[in-house]
Order: sequence, then structure tokens, then C-alpha cells
Amino acid sequence: MLLWLGSQSKAQNAAFWLSDTVCIGTTISYSYSILVNNSRPKSWSWSMPGASPSSSASTSSDTSAYFRYSQSGSYRVQLDLKLADNRDSSIYVLIEVLPAAPTDGTLGNDTFYCEPFSRVLDAGYERAEFLWNTGATSRQIGIDSAGTYTVEVFNRCFRKRLEINLKQSSYPSLDLGPDASACPQDPKLLIAGNSDYTYLWSNGSTSSQMTFDLPGTYSVIKTDSIGCSASDEIILADSCPPDLFIPTAFSPNGDGFNPEFKAYTRDIDSLVLEVYNRWGTLVYSSNQLNGSWNGTSNGSDAPEGVYFWICRAYDKYGQFHTRKGQVQLIR
Repeated sequence: MLLWLGSQSKAQNAAFWLSDTVCIGTTISYSYSILVNNSRPKSWSWSMPGASPSSSASTSSDTSAYFRYSQSGSYRVQLDLKLADNRDSSIYVLIEVLPAAPTDGTLGNDTFYCEPFSRVLDAGYERAEFLWNTGATSRQIGIDSAGTYTVEVFNRCFRKRLEINLKQSSYPSLDLGPDASACPQDPKLLIAGNSDYTYLWSNGSTSSQMTFDLPGTYSVIKTDSIGCSASDEIILADSCPPDLFIPTAFSPNGDGFNPEFKAYTRDIDSLVLEVYNRWGTLVYSSNQLNGSWNGTSNGSDAPEGVYFWICRAYDKYGQFHTRKGQVQLIR
């Protein structure tokens, strides 16, 4: 580049040339010329703040100067002359010092995403131009879909290609079904999926399926091989019918095994249990939920044999139940 001070048709015009490429860390040369009547100035000096060296003065015939910049940016370059007739002449220009070729540029690591996702890709360089494979020419672009993204970063001093590969996986499919019921007599099997995934249930289990026989709220997290997760929960209500169990034999012989006859209940609020011998005589009666017959009648051991019982009960829903049966007393 040739820069002029004054008009080329008159004497004592100053001009200087700039190097075509201005890059950080490289030596830059400047030269000047006095073009009329071969006259030379008495002195001249270069002023280049930010360069090394930052100035140079000479009265010799050397018309060139050499400088180096260690930081990119905009800088002023000025040539001052003292002409033969003692007039002063000067000219300056603003130059742009570009960064050197970077060695650590990156768009980031290749990454998996679970849908949906959004991300800003930043080429990261200043004082450069950009050309993405999307057609964008900005330093940053916003994306929301998987794919391979590349960008050419360049200026007069370097050209560099950056690339990142973004993959996307759908969230795992998971449905434990609608809320249901569970109880020991009617357990509920919940299936979360197959062995291609990992699982974590609310009770700490890592199985792909679980069976629950108690009411409650149960949840599971299902995760695929790249870390995408889905979760679901189900409420199992207590819908088991009230239960009334009465054994068919007992043995009050002092050995500690089955020593009493009683009703075993679930969700029963009240009951009356009566026991009769074969002649229809009442030998035991209780209205206590945990009441039990120890095999005695009127203070004496009742004889072995078959006895008949009847149980009348109300459950927690207010429903009335009647059960009848027989029990074997064994000594």
C-alpha cells in the first residue's frame, strides 16, 4: 500500500509503503520516498506505539523501518520529516494487526443430547471471518438439532477449520400404566422395560420389573446407554377385601404349638366368636378382636373332639359378615 502526503505534482511530497500482510509476531517493514527533485529531508522519524521498537529516527539514506507487534489490535503508524527548507511534513495511517494462527481453537467436545436441546456454538476467535456449513457467517450460531457442524475461521494470517459432532437420542419410553390396587392376596406386577436399560425404583431395586403387594406410591427411573432418562410413578390403592381367617384345628397341650383358637382378621372393626360342642352347648364366647379360646370350659379342660363355631363381624366399611365352621381340638 502506498500512502501520500500532499500532491504528487508539487515538490516535497512524502509517501510511504506498508507491507501487504500485517500479522501478529511477524516483522513488518515500512519505507518512504521523497519524489520531487530527488531532495531528501534533513531528518525523519517513525512513530509506532505498541510496536517493538516503538519509534525510530534517522538522517541516513536508509528509507525503511522494521517493527514487530506482539498483540493484535488497531495501531497508528506515523512518519514525520524535517524537509530541506526546514518545513515539517508528516503522514499517518491506522493499521490492523491480526492474530496469529491459533493452536487451541475448538467448538467443544462431541456430545450426546436427549431431546429437546439447544446450544450456542462459538468459534471463539476475534478479528477473523467465519463460514459455517449452515451458511452462517457470524462468530456464534444457535442450534437445536443433531448433526456435524463445521466452521472455517480465517483472515489474512491464518485459516482454521473447527468441527463438532452432536448426537441426539429420544427419551426412553416408560409407562407403568394407570393407578391400580395391590394387596397380599392380589399383588401388582409392574414392568418398566427390558434389559437394554438400567432402572432405579423408589425402593432401591434395579430390576426391570417389580411386584408390589402393599398399597403406596411407587416410581422408577429408566436410563438408556447414553444417559437419557425417563421416570414414571403409579399409585397402588388399598382395595383388598376385609379378611377373616379361622383355623380348623388347635392343640392346647402345653407344647406351645397352636395353643389357642382365635379369628385372624384384616380390616375388621368388631366381631363376636362363639364355640359350641356337639350337643349345642356354648363353651366359649368373645367379642374381642384378639380374643382366643384356650380349650377350657367352666374352668376345666374341654375334651378332644370336633367343635362348631360361628363368627359375626363388621368390617371397616360397615359391611356385616357371618362365617360358620368347625374346629378340631387336639390334646
